[in-house]
Amino acid sequence: MNLTQEQIAEVQKMLKLKKMYEGILRTSRNPEQIQRARIDLKKVLDRIDMLCPDGVPPEIENPNLASQNTPQKQYEILDQFEVTKASPHCEDENINIANTVIHVWEEEFMPALSESKVKLDYSNSTERDSHYALLENLKRQLKILTDAIEDYANTEREDLKLQLRDIRDRHMRHFLHETGVFLKKVHDFWKKILEDIRSGGMACMNQDEIIHMKGQFDAKSFLDGVVVSKAIETAVKFLDEAIDALNLPDLPKG
Repeated sequence: MNLTQEQIAEVQKMLKLKKMYEGILRTSRNPEQIQRARIDLKKVLDRIDMLCPDGVPPEIENPNLASQNTPQKQYEILDQFEVTKASPHCEDENINIANTVIHVWEEEFMPALSESKVKLDYSNSTERDSHYALLENLKRQLKILTDAIEDYANTEREDLKLQLRDIRDRHMRHFLHETGVFLKKVHDFWKKILEDIRSGGMACMNQDEIIHMKGQFDAKSFLDGVVVSKAIETAVKFLDEAIDALNLPDLPKG
């Protein structure tokens, strides 16, 4: 279907509105605002479907009109890891970034910062151990979310679309909020350890040792050969960058 220039302009406007309303649904915790955004988004999607019954043409949908003049922010550590989709049909940038951060933290950083590599005093070691349960809970929430994303993407029943989209968006908001809470908690913990090291404290008892990730159970090696204190500094910077990249309005402030 060929679109006139006027129709193309309208589709571009609808796509901007769609992105705005989806952002509100993803991040807002105000029930009234969420309800208004849900109603307005339905109108926008219906209008896009009317203008483009076979889907929005790639040449119209691909350009990022909201940020085409804004250079993409660069991250020293986070950019070393390719962003991976949380699920085959997940197109939400924040969800995919969060998915990547969680997996990188679990596979690259947690083994290098574990009890066998980084010796902490008793109270801090206990607090570090609590992070494992928090991460497992976050992974369960991610699984629930990705199931919801795929259910919405794969349903062919129009009468279920709106309901499944609401479920998906609700899980998105919850997952992003909990991801923010987790990252902030872990960040503050390791920042505390780093500051203690820099002030000559004894929270970390092997700060000058080198981390060796050559063992049978050490699948990743990003921090192999790095001094413990430097590894902690790198972890704090990675978490700083992850929190900045997600830029969630509801992220708890320290």
